[in-house]
Amino acid sequence: MSKAQASQQPEPVPMQVPPEPMQQVLTALGDALTDGMVERGATTASNALEVVDRLNDPATREAVHTLLDGLTALHRNGGLAALLDMGHLLNAARNAVSDNIVERGVVATTSVLELADQMTQPETREAIHTLLEELTTLHRNGGIITLFELIHFLNAMRNAVTDNIVERGAVFIEQMVNNLANEEVAVLAGVAKGALHEAATEAAETSHKGGLFATLGMLSKPETQASLGFLLAFASKLRERA
Repeated sequence: MSKAQASQQPEPVPMQVPPEPMQQVLTALGDALTDGMVERGATTASNALEVVDRLNDPATREAVHTLLDGLTALHRNGGLAALLDMGHLLNAARNAVSDNIVERGVVATTSVLELADQMTQPETREAIHTLLEELTTLHRNGGIITLFELIHFLNAMRNAVTDNIVERGAVFIEQMVNNLANEEVAVLAGVAKGALHEAATEAAETSHKGGLFATLGMLSKPETQASLGFLLAFASKLRERA
């Protein structure tokens, strides 16, 4: 090679050494790149390339264009804002749903299903039909108004029952029980029942002649006079205690 040709060749550019701060940054980045970071970076790049490859598919491109056209149309007519508002509402409702509300909802749903299952039974359906027919009949002849008036009357009576009335009623019942529900009263009632039954039988078997002299003769008997004396004494004692 001649000296003229050698003089025409470009001189080699000396390699530029980065400044010391830049060299420190590159060194720090190289030291910070762990195997996990490199693996995650490779995975991210692979996923990005996969998405780009998927977007090259004609069907995918058509679906994306259709989606963009639909979003544009929704934005133009205000439907996109309504859709976002609905999404915010559903999100707020989801956040407001606590475990207690979910539990009560499940219990209510179970109860409704049990009620629906019960109503499918033949006997239950027949009972419901009978009830509806009777209500229709009551409404036709005005009986349902009377029924509601009776319910209002009973409700008014219940509201009118004060503690004082209840207390006096309880005292009266207690006195009645103490006076009547004892052995003496039971024995007296049994004796009176037996005597009444025997007297009715004896009176039915005895024939009476009638007349004034027969009545005088009956009054002259000692047992008749004793019975009359007993009735008079009983009436006198009853009058004293009244």
